[in-house]
Amino acid sequence: MRARIWVATFPVALVLLAASAPRAAIGAVGSPAVTCASSWSAADEPPNPAGLSGPDILNGVTLLSSTNAWAVGSYFNGMADRTLIVHWNGSVWKVVASPNVGGVSRENFLTSVVAISAQNIWAVGSHNNGTADRTLIMHWNGSSWKIAASSNRGGPASENILTGVAAASASEIWAVGKYDDGAAFQTLIERWNGTSWANVASPDPGGPANNNVLNGVTAASTSNVWAVGYYFKQGGAYRTLTVHWTGTAWSSHLREQHLGRRRYLRRHGRPNADRASDGLQLGRRSQPKSCQRASGHRRPHRGGRHVRKQCVGGRHLLPRHRRPDIDRALGRRQLEGRAKPKPRWPRR
Repeated sequence: MRARIWVATFPVALVLLAASAPRAAIGAVGSPAVTCASSWSAADEPPNPAGLSGPDILNGVTLLSSTNAWAVGSYFNGMADRTLIVHWNGSVWKVVASPNVGGVSRENFLTSVVAISAQNIWAVGSHNNGTADRTLIMHWNGSSWKIAASSNRGGPASENILTGVAAASASEIWAVGKYDDGAAFQTLIERWNGTSWANVASPDPGGPANNNVLNGVTAASTSNVWAVGYYFKQGGAYRTLTVHWTGTAWSSHLREQHLGRRRYLRRHGRPNADRASDGLQLGRRSQPKSCQRASGHRRPHRGGRHVRKQCVGGRHLLPRHRRPDIDRALGRRQLEGRAKPKPRWPRR
């Protein structure tokens, strides 16, 4: 039992370091700096309301000081999972009463928590209303946890789940997750403006028929917020997804490789060919007009033979069969329709 709980509550170990002998400073964006030991140390695990029947799970943790930390998750009451919030006071972890939506048989989860001050802490997750999972947001005012009204997307039977929360300021909190539009999961982003929570438009690069999910979020300022997750590329596989808030809108940032090989080559050229030809672009589109008028020209013959030269990037190169290094590097079809010379086999 102890091993299982230690794994579930492993993020909380970060808090325990702060309570150890101070040696080095650690910190995070938007969080106060604290001191911690140079190594991990075990400590008494937080209380487990479910007892031996379990499970008791902690999903998120936030740190205000070495004597003030919060962790959130869920525990099983014998019929359903219920919200679980524990507090570190510098010496022990204690369970703090937390609200739930619905009766004792309704599922309630908490997945992430962020602290702005000792009197201003937010936790997010989801609850089941009997038909579908809906967003769940609660707030600590310094004395108790209370549920805050939150938004949902889609119809009343659409799944809405929040998995991450971050604070840019006391009046700008961001929560991210996913919702079901009837065909697949799409990104879900909500914003606290100091008064209420509301949905904010977010990108779905995989399209409405494919899954687009956000799992975590962090905020450096009100104009610099990042959220991460994944999306499904049609005909491919799941790809990493990052979206950025610049202060006015959310936009997705995708790797060029995800755009397809042809589009990538059009944008960046053929690096192997460039290296083989000393940085010259070998495509006809990059050739000067004087070179595009003909694939090559003849110069006075030497020893009774004409030597044909190719014009590439304003320079003349020998034919492909006289430049085996470029021929191998390019791996292209025969240039300008010229047949590659047949090898001369010795006669027997």
